[in-house]
Amino acid sequence: MRLRTAVLRVIVVSSLFWGALFLALYWQKRHREERAHDPRWTVHRIASRPLTQDRLPLSVLAELLHLNADHAQSLFSFRPAEVALGLQECPAIEKARVWRLLPGTLGVEYALREPIALLAGVKNVALDASGKLFFLFPFFAPKRLPAVVFPPGSRTTPLSLVALQRSVLSSDVSSSALDLVRQLAQIGEREHLFLDLVDLSQINHPTLFRREVTIAFTSIARNEKLYVRLDPITLPQRMGVLPRILHACLKNGFQPGIIDMRFEGYAICSQQLVKM
Repeated sequence: MRLRTAVLRVIVVSSLFWGALFLALYWQKRHREERAHDPRWTVHRIASRPLTQDRLPLSVLAELLHLNADHAQSLFSFRPAEVALGLQECPAIEKARVWRLLPGTLGVEYALREPIALLAGVKNVALDASGKLFFLFPFFAPKRLPAVVFPPGSRTTPLSLVALQRSVLSSDVSSSALDLVRQLAQIGEREHLFLDLVDLSQINHPTLFRREVTIAFTSIARNEKLYVRLDPITLPQRMGVLPRILHACLKNGFQPGIIDMRFEGYAICSQQLVKM
């Protein structure tokens, strides 16, 4: 008798518990559906807060959020955490945060990647300091950036950024190239030069004396180029003296030409020898 009473109590308590849980879930679902169709909570505005100097056009941000002016959407149809993860799937966005602002505003905070160079030979693809690849248009305003030419064999013609990322940035050459771009851009700026190109295509040439790194600068005041040729084996040492060589060659004004620093102890600068 006691066993039967105990079992009955367990059944009643379990039924009440699961029934209450079912009703709560059902009510929550109905409440969510009602809010989703309530015109008071329709999204009318995006409050964007960029954490970087570059900012997304509102039309692009609305497209990334799948918002359409012709199709009203409730604020409660957006799950902020999921929307933020969706935004971060865009290669140009480094991080994002999303929240609701009642009654009809979707708040978005985001940071775009900072492009430091273009991938030569591939239209509209840039790299940031970590080596991530992303499209510039339509996420960024037009920029003048140096291009990087990677060694043959490190880049194919892939169909996506993911494939491009794997093929281009799979070697140590890529990471050293990004460091080199940053250093050269800073060195050029001090001499009023814009860094146009870092060519690493000959860095692994089978013939030793034909291995080189070629750098192209453009005068900011005059639209003329100055090229620098470096030996890849002694590249760190040559980079250490490059600011002094540039200054010595340009101290009397900008002269287009070639500075050849592949030789031990000297740099050939517009038919002039400069001691390193």
